[in-house]
Order: sequence, then C-alpha cells, then structure tokens
Amino acid sequence: LADALEARAGLFVRRYGGGGLATPALRGSGASQTTVLLDGQPISNPQIGHLDLSLLPTVLLQSVEVLHGPSSALHGSDGLGGALHLHTLQPQSTLQVRGTAQVGAFGKRGGSALVGGPLSAHTTVLAAVDVQATEGDFPYTDEARFPPETVRRRNADRVRRSVFGRVRSRIENHHLQFAGWGTWAERGLPPTSSTAPAQERQWDTQLRFWGRDRVPVGPGSLTIQGLTQHTRLRYANPAQDLDQTGRTGTASLETTWESPVTARWETAVGLSGSYAWAEHPALAETAREQQGAAYAEAT
Repeated sequence: LADALEARAGLFVRRYGGGGLATPALRGSGASQTTVLLDGQPISNPQIGHLDLSLLPTVLLQSVEVLHGPSSALHGSDGLGGALHLHTLQPQSTLQVRGTAQVGAFGKRGGSALVGGPLSAHTTVLAAVDVQATEGDFPYTDEARFPPETVRRRNADRVRRSVFGRVRSRIENHHLQFAGWGTWAERGLPPTSSTAPAQERQWDTQLRFWGRDRVPVGPGSLTIQGLTQHTRLRYANPAQDLDQTGRTGTASLETTWESPVTARWETAVGLSGSYAWAEHPALAETAREQQGAAYAEAT
C-alpha cells in the first residue's frame, strides 16, 4: 500500500530503513495525526498511534480514499492532518478467480491468489492470500570508507504473509457482512552503511475481525458495526541484549438508527464506544483507553 499511495496519491510516505516502517504524512502532519480506517473502522495502533503501510498488501483492497485536511469533526483528534479510507474487496454474485506471481532482483519473489463467488442464493464469499519475500542483499560502494570500498548490504531480508476472507449474507431482513484479515511478517533491520550489522530483527503479527448488520426497524433502518484487532510486535537486538515484545488490542462498536420523519425531514441517532489496551516491558502497567459518544442529527 505504501508504494501505491506514493505513486498515485498526493501524500508523503515516510520510510524508516530499507523495507522498514512506512507511515503517511498529510499536509505536514505526522502519522499519529492521520486516521486510517478499514471499511469505516479505525485501525491505527493504539500504543504508537499509526499503522505500518508496508504490512498491508493491495490485493485485499478495492479502493483507497485520501482525505486531505482536518477530519477531526468526523474521526476525532487523530484526524487532524487527514484520513485514509481503505475499502476492502467485496464478494460478487459471479465467480471471481485471480492470481499473480512476481520475481525480481535481490531475491525478490511473491504471489497472490483470490477466489470468490456465490455460496448459496443469499450468501457470497471471498478469500485471498498474499506472500512476499526478498533477500535485500546487494553490493554498493561505501563512500564512508577510505578508500571507498565495495561492500554488500546485510540483514535486509523480509517475509510477509497475509490472508483475508469475507462473507456477505442476507437472512430474512438482516444484511450481514463479516470479514477477517491476518498478517505475519519478519524482517531484518539493516544498519547505516558505516556501521557493522547488528542483526536487529522485527516480527509483526496483526489480526483483525470486523462485521456489519443492517436491518429495517419501523420506517427506518438500524446499522450495527464493530471491529476487534490484536497486534504483536517483537524487536530483538543481540548487540544491546534486547528482546522485547509489545502487544495491543482494540475493540469498537457503533450503532446508528436512521429514519424519515416527514416527507422533507429525516433524522439519525447513534451510539459508539471503544476500548484499547497496550502492554510492553517499558510500561510499568497495562495502558488503557476508553471512549464513548452519542449523537443526533436532523436534515
């Protein structure tokens, strides 16, 4: 996703190290001031406040919307700089089959597969898998040495595996959707050219499940949607005798009722709440955050 946004959207992607962390920056704001939404649900890491775009394969996405400028009125203070709306693939009523394979320099290889279609008269499904890997090892001239010397880049390998699934069904008056996405990644963190390799490594695990139900209620409709996610990040640096793991979790739920009042007026009321936690050896205790909101509007 980081590569696609750099090429096609008017935003800046900040990168840290070769093949490392990639975060969005809109109008000079930082990653923690840019809301990232997955099918309308916020998915930024509650501990560090942003999402690593390099961990999200585009095979899972139907489209991406980039909202420039403050979106705090819609998404809270995390949207001071803007927002990214990620819309995942939807199953269709016809058979879908797609596959890709790629190979490149420096040991790059990967592929993806997608299959979807109707499971019954009222249910459609979709599943996708994506695997990417690279050695990242290549020769270059180190100008920091005297005289300059040709050396090889080390500890820049990377492996990422992702799976995605969605079920869409209609049961009586209920329009149901459920989706899940998991990513497992391991990467080396290469040092600067003048520094000896320290064999720093990072392991990322991200699991997300979300769903939505829309049902008629009286003259209007009731929508209930929610998301739960769990992330795990392990960092190891043998040179500093470090091997630490941080974990976070998020759960959110939102309910909205929309209904016409007269031929010219319609109203909407809603409730939302979320809970987030983070654990890390550097924290004295588990950090927690709760949030609740209610709204009403008439048009």
